[in-house]
Amino acid sequence: MKSFLKVLLVCGAVGVFVSAFADNASDAAKDPAYMQMKRLVGGTWRTKLGGGGVQSKWTMGPDGVTIIGETIIGVGTPNEYHMNSRFGWDPVAKQVYYLDAHGLDTVYFGHGSVDGNDTLLTFKALVGDPGEFVFRTSYTGDDSYHAVLYDGTGGKQGKTIETFDWVRSK
Repeated sequence: MKSFLKVLLVCGAVGVFVSAFADNASDAAKDPAYMQMKRLVGGTWRTKLGGGGVQSKWTMGPDGVTIIGETIIGVGTPNEYHMNSRFGWDPVAKQVYYLDAHGLDTVYFGHGSVDGNDTLLTFKALVGDPGEFVFRTSYTGDDSYHAVLYDGTGGKQGKTIETFDWVRSK
């Protein structure tokens, strides 16, 4: 009898987990910002920064909802700088979240939204850099987008910090 109760409890816990995961996947699939961010998946995105090359690759996580990005600044140089990003679903805020680790000493967190045809990431540092930022992305084609990083004090788009034009190769 005791082992039957243990099996019943485990099955119930698994059922709750699977149900919550299905709800998150369903909610994310309805979110316009998440759907825009899914456009990043596949191929290699490239841009320039300070005369050097930058590349980014995005894949779907094993859960089929999380989007995982690997970005390298200074590709092919002795000073390559690696960043690891992810987009997922925040069930409390009912928004896509953004989590980004720049090396070992800076971690950013924020949320995504849509403004007209643009996707906005509003984020600030959890570790390291004390700034707040807004990253505005405008897709210019299936394999290209223009992005602008702004000072984002108080979640508002402020002074331009950097602009990027990204192109994807498959």
